Amino acid sequence: MIYPSDLESKIGFDQIRELLKTTCKGLAAMNMLEELTPSYDIATIEKELQETDEFKKIIESGMLFPDRDFVDITLLANKIQVQGNYLEIEELLQCKLFLTTLIACQSFFKRTETDIYVRLQERANAVKIDSSLFKAINRVIDDHGVIRDTASDELRMIREEYREEQIKLRKEVDRLLRVFKKEGYTVEDTEATIRSGRLVLPVLAEYKRKVQGIIHDESGTGQTVFMEPISLLPYNNSVRELEIRERKEIVRILMQLTDYIRPFAEVMLEANQLVGWFDFIRAKATFACSVNGVMPGLQKRPLIKWRNARHPLLWLKNKKIKKEVMPLSIQVDEQNRILLLSGPNAGGKSVCMKTLGLLQYMLQCGLLIPVEEGSVSGVFENFFIDIGDSQSLDNDLSTYSSHIKNLTFFLEHADAKTLLLIDEFGSGTDPMYGSAIAEAALEKLNERKSMGIITTHYAGLKALASKTEGLINGSMRFDTDKLIPLYILDIGVPGSSFTLEIAEKSGLAKSLIEQARTKLDQEQVDLSTLLRDIERERTTLQQEILSGRELKVKHEKLSKEFEEKLAELQDKRRRLLLEAKEEAYRIVQKADGKAEELIRSISNAKDKHGAQKHRQEIREVGKALEKELEPEINIADNESIRYDWKTGDIVRIRSNGAVGKIEAVKGKLAELFIGDLKATVHFSELSSASAKELKAKTDERRPKAGGVDLVQKHQIFSMQLDLRGKRTEEAIAFTDRWINDAFILGIEEARILHGKGDGILRKMLREHLKQYKQIVAMNDEHIDSGGAGITVLSMRY
Repeated sequence: MIYPSDLESKIGFDQIRELLKTTCKGLAAMNMLEELTPSYDIATIEKELQETDEFKKIIESGMLFPDRDFVDITLLANKIQVQGNYLEIEELLQCKLFLTTLIACQSFFKRTETDIYVRLQERANAVKIDSSLFKAINRVIDDHGVIRDTASDELRMIREEYREEQIKLRKEVDRLLRVFKKEGYTVEDTEATIRSGRLVLPVLAEYKRKVQGIIHDESGTGQTVFMEPISLLPYNNSVRELEIRERKEIVRILMQLTDYIRPFAEVMLEANQLVGWFDFIRAKATFACSVNGVMPGLQKRPLIKWRNARHPLLWLKNKKIKKEVMPLSIQVDEQNRILLLSGPNAGGKSVCMKTLGLLQYMLQCGLLIPVEEGSVSGVFENFFIDIGDSQSLDNDLSTYSSHIKNLTFFLEHADAKTLLLIDEFGSGTDPMYGSAIAEAALEKLNERKSMGIITTHYAGLKALASKTEGLINGSMRFDTDKLIPLYILDIGVPGSSFTLEIAEKSGLAKSLIEQARTKLDQEQVDLSTLLRDIERERTTLQQEILSGRELKVKHEKLSKEFEEKLAELQDKRRRLLLEAKEEAYRIVQKADGKAEELIRSISNAKDKHGAQKHRQEIREVGKALEKELEPEINIADNESIRYDWKTGDIVRIRSNGAVGKIEAVKGKLAELFIGDLKATVHFSELSSASAKELKAKTDERRPKAGGVDLVQKHQIFSMQLDLRGKRTEEAIAFTDRWINDAFILGIEEARILHGKGDGILRKMLREHLKQYKQIVAMNDEHIDSGGAGITVLSMRY
């Protein structure tokens, strides 16, 4: 139930409706908006909101949805249902445009089949219309609304004959014009014209008797007559006869086509509703985009729990002038059903109340509302408001009488599913009696468990709300020093009207204000002072909270910068270690070559002394290699920093790769043994390691012969080489080093990830790898695992 009847204009929904109409393309959608009313069924509301939200996603995605020719064919469909009626050419063109739009809308969702637009797809697929209908109309009429020559054989022959007669007629006209100009019967720049559907020639009035023919008309001055010379009569007659035959044939075609369309009249009306609905839902979604509307969570019971709600009309207005709108966080539920809002005039109380009423009304009309994600709304079955001055001279109704009339209606019909919005409760009469009536009425409304917002200046109502379950005070924040409103809603604390303070700021004499203060009841003065002090302390506290938040944000920013810097340093360390590994690999390759050369020399040595000499050289090469190569460091360390290490954890030191077990923890420092060496390390320098890694590192520390540790090389070798983003030359260099390691380790199958792209890198790599006889096959990976973007190598030794 909606009360009063002009509720929409009082809360501003009439303006929302007009804004929606401006984005409609057709009459059907405008009619739907005119009939838009709130729903009280949660399933219907949820469906309408989801449909609007899905279309909003289409708009935000940038996809082009059909936006023209949203023609309303209701009258045409009704017309053809009457036997004997037929559609004129312009009406058929309207049908064709309508069917074009329908097909485009349905095709859009066929092209974009996805789970994102489920509701819209259901709507689009709900109407099935035979494709032959469009083909039949298109065969007869073109896109400009002209009957095609091919509409029938008879029409084609008539029009061919018509064109031939027109040519003959034009030739005779041109001949006569030359003669008339030569004889001076007409002016030089004259041309043939049409009168009564026949081609005639302008002739000067003084020569009209020199020309044999029929006078059809004369100019306004009477100086020129329009004559049909006798020689034009047969041609004009023939053309006129063909025009009549053409019209008869066109009417026959139109009647035949209308008879074909007639059985589709009902489904065309359904399709007309669908096309209009798409226009309607697009208007709702477009408006939602303009006000940042979202779909809140829905509950069946009456409830409002909104964060950062904004009045859409105020927001649109202020956006044009780049002025900020303070968002409101409002909660009305079973515990706090009625919010009693107090504070100074022009402080935002009425805007807050209208925001709540307008957004809830919009929501139940299927419109997305400008609130923060995560907000929750319920469903109300009654919208009752008393806002503004409803006095009426016609009904002999004063302002107070109108308020009492509204209040009487509320008390008779309000229930737990009613949303109440009452402005300046109890005003318009003696404050003492007005406050008493308001308190009694508020208690009754509270007993009915109605919900909503009531604004007031009465201290008695504020006191009642502070001690009554189901009622809660609220106020609009006010700067007590500057005496200006801040338009921020605070729930739980009543507000002062700041009547005397605002009067003083507005220029009222201070002596008059002091005199007024002496006339006030002392309890009222004390209460007003208390509220003012509370407001001042609340403002101070709020400023401290904001300062604390700013410090928190600053701290988080610094922490983030520290983490980024640490990650940058770690990345730099990894790159340096990788370069060191590559240099070590080159040294190993060089040493391997030298070793092979010395082994051949030993094999070719003819005496024992020469062999011993070569063996000594091998030992020296090994010692030199030991000096050049640093211990291998595990750099695969992407673990985030931890601060929960405990005794017994096996860890790796990030800076040097050493692995050990934590023996003791002191604060954020860990004591661990690395072999026989005891080290104290900060938690931020540690990462996880396994028992296997600890054993491997322990084995490394035992004395061993110089050379390359194949076990360690095998541990760090990756079975897949990633070359994406690398240039061809760089990729081949990486591949050569990687493939040599694979040969040393005896790898039989490995993969190179080069990506698909245009296939150049893949082709160059495969050509290059043909030089290695150990590679016996190069194939694409399985299509499910990367396909042509990965080359699988098979090696045999």
